Amino acid sequence: MKTKIIGALGLISLVVASAVAAPPGAVRARVAGQEIYYYSGQTRVVLVLSPDELRVNTTGARSAGMATLRSVAPAIVSGEAVAGAVSSFDVKLSGTLDRAGLEAQGRSLAAGLAGATVEPILYSPSAIERRPEQRQALTRQLAVKVRGGQDINALAKEYGLRVLEKVSYSPDTYLLEAGADSLLASLEAANSIQETRNVEFATPMIARMKTKKFIPNDTLFGQQWHLRNTGSNPNASGLVAGNDVNTTAAWDTVQGSGVNIAITDDGLQVAHPDLSANARTDIDIDINNNDADPSPSGTDDHGTACGGV
Repeated sequence: MKTKIIGALGLISLVVASAVAAPPGAVRARVAGQEIYYYSGQTRVVLVLSPDELRVNTTGARSAGMATLRSVAPAIVSGEAVAGAVSSFDVKLSGTLDRAGLEAQGRSLAAGLAGATVEPILYSPSAIERRPEQRQALTRQLAVKVRGGQDINALAKEYGLRVLEKVSYSPDTYLLEAGADSLLASLEAANSIQETRNVEFATPMIARMKTKKFIPNDTLFGQQWHLRNTGSNPNASGLVAGNDVNTTAAWDTVQGSGVNIAITDDGLQVAHPDLSANARTDIDIDINNNDADPSPSGTDDHGTACGGV
């Protein structure tokens, strides 16, 4: 069996990119910026601080549009209103700023728009490009759950925080606000509390856009229960809803652009309509026949299906 399997191997490199092919040699890009981290429970989560973007919330400030923002901070080169938010704008600054430069721009905007708050923009390290749905804004608030006997007011005073409210649905949990004007004040306070105090958790409040799950426009997608199992997919029986590879959640973050995946299997149909647009044929190899044609023979029935997944 082992010899038969090895003898039947063919190799093809595919670009699985939700119909977005990458050119040969393409390298997956990552958004530029400084890596920072926060805690979600006991888990350290890494994010990337954008060096040239800020979120400006003018609620409570004098009425402001992009023209007003540019007059206050000439370094702004572009911007857009935040979807679903009132008087909030994501702005892009000229050049690539270090932490001090970003802080200076934030202070300038806050001072020029009395009552406005300015927040840094963060991205997941796995983000390939800067899209609005991938932006995360670090607010000035943080949540802390203390253990029995700990005084939240004393803790808040020590870290320059203000207690906003006690969370009604979570015992011993409080919402606090950072007093310092640093863009990362809430995150740094939460990290320090998490690392030096015996609390249940301390985590900054990060605003993220909620979007619908990415679903491809493939008319046969509903039949592919291994990708999204609803429990009632057509042409299948005995299904258990949710028993799938959870691709739709992954596609919300990354859709494969710039990623090359090598499929080592039996023959693979490179001309298949679901694969041809993304298949790289310049590095194919059929080990069994010692040629560059990975096409399946009459007994090959696995490689094409594997490539499709």
